[in-house]
Parts: sequence; structure tokens; C-alpha cells
Amino acid sequence: MRTTSAALAAFASGQLLVWIAEAVNPGWSPVEQMVSHYVHGTAGWLIPTATVLFGAGSMLVTAAVARTDGSSRAGTWLLGGWCALFFVAAAFPADPPGRWEEPPSGSGMVHGCAALTAFALLPVAAVLVTRRVRPGPRALVLAAAASVVATAFFAVVFVDVTDGPSLTFGGYESLTGLAERLLLWADLIWLGTVCVVLRGGCSRAVPA
Repeated sequence: MRTTSAALAAFASGQLLVWIAEAVNPGWSPVEQMVSHYVHGTAGWLIPTATVLFGAGSMLVTAAVARTDGSSRAGTWLLGGWCALFFVAAAFPADPPGRWEEPPSGSGMVHGCAALTAFALLPVAAVLVTRRVRPGPRALVLAAAASVVATAFFAVVFVDVTDGPSLTFGGYESLTGLAERLLLWADLIWLGTVCVVLRGGCSRAVPA
């Protein structure tokens, strides 16, 4: 399917831009700094561009899922919400890093709320969509489970850091960057796995 191929290309391109942003900002630690913070670094434009690519790829996946017979309507709507919120997050940059104890700016507030809501919606959508696929591809089930686990880990780390970084490991003051990346990768892997399943035509969605 051209749609799923385009989605995979968008995800890969977006992740490549993130890696480039990290490479041109060697003074920032990916373990500590969240991806959205790199908008304030060298070549900051790479981050909103990557975010748009993630949102666009997700829109293509959502459209493909919606066309599947018997697909989860609730799951499809949640995927749509994930897509829309990514575009909002791209339009409103996050605040610079190191300001956990300060009130957020208007843009930072919108970005944070959009990103956190999107990351909360995706694992729910993943579970709803995955459970309607029969026979359930093992890779898709594992990817959905990874999204749920990564979301829980990120929630623990993020709540810990909101009062000022305190969760330390291996000399790092905060693990928010690592937790966010694991969450983003898990979500993108699930979305990519959906593309592979739909392209292979080895499974079908059925009413619960």
C-alpha cells in the first residue's frame, strides 16, 4: 500500500532529523534533554519539522486503519487525536531546558499539554486497535505492550522531575530525555508495525 509506505518514510525521515539535531548539539545530553528542547539549540528547525513528519505519517496510518473492515472506531478516533496534537506541538515550541521549577510560557504550556495528551492517547489507541486484529500478529501485540510500558516509565520520570530533577542514574541528573525517547520509539514502532501488518494483508480486523 502506498499509504503505509509513505507513513514509514515519514517516520524514518522524522527520526533521522532528530538524530541530526542531537549530532549538531553535542553539548546536550539526550539522556537528560527532551527532544522538544532541541528547538532552542543549533538547527532547532529540525525538531518541529520532525514533529510534523511524525504527525503526517500518523495521519496516513490512521486513514489506513479507518479503512480496515471492523476496525476499532474508538481506537481510530484516538489515533486522530494523536495526529492533531502532534501538529499543535509542532506549532508551539517547548520552553528552553532547565526551567522545570519556573512557570511555563504560553507556548510552552500549549506544547506540553499537547505532547503529554498525545503520549497518553497513543497507548490506549494501540491496545484498542491491536485487540481487533485477528489473528493477532505477535509483533503488533508486543509493540502495543511496549507502548504501554514506555508510557508508564515516562510518567514516573516526568512526575519526578516536575518538582526539580531528582531521579539520578549513572551520573545523569535527570532521565527525562531517555524516557521520552523510549516512549517515542515505542509508539513509532507500533505505528510502523501496523503499516507492515496492513501491507502484508496477513491479518484482518473483526468486530469484538
